[in-house]
Amino acid sequence: MPIGPGKYDDLCTQAREGAKATGAVLIIMEGNKGAGFSVQAPPELLMFIPGFLREIAKEMGGTIVPIGPGKYDGLCTQAREGANATGAILIIVEGRWGAGFSVQAPLELLRFLPEFLKGVAKEIELCYDKDNDVQSRN
Repeated sequence: MPIGPGKYDDLCTQAREGAKATGAVLIIMEGNKGAGFSVQAPPELLMFIPGFLREIAKEMGGTIVPIGPGKYDGLCTQAREGANATGAILIIVEGRWGAGFSVQAPLELLRFLPEFLKGVAKEIELCYDKDNDVQSRN
């Protein structure tokens, strides 16, 4: 599934497989290889991911989201720790517990996440428009 190579494809693959998911998006902030993201999804699903990111950004709306257990927090923690990162966002599409996401970031970064997610959505769209089959961008 991954075409890569991206900085964090290995961690995204672990999360996607751990969730038994059709697709996954992993965004790493200040990791051991710098910041980056990995997208793993079949082409027919890829075009919906930017909209999903924008919807999450809209739901967050610049406010601090509640911190608590989520369906995919364990997998997000594994990815964040695997990258030795300050923060991580894991989005799962069609996983064993349905769709969901986990955000793990310091409180001072949370208010910037909506705009950050919109930026990642735009990058994915640019890559998708470029070759219609992108998997990773760093």
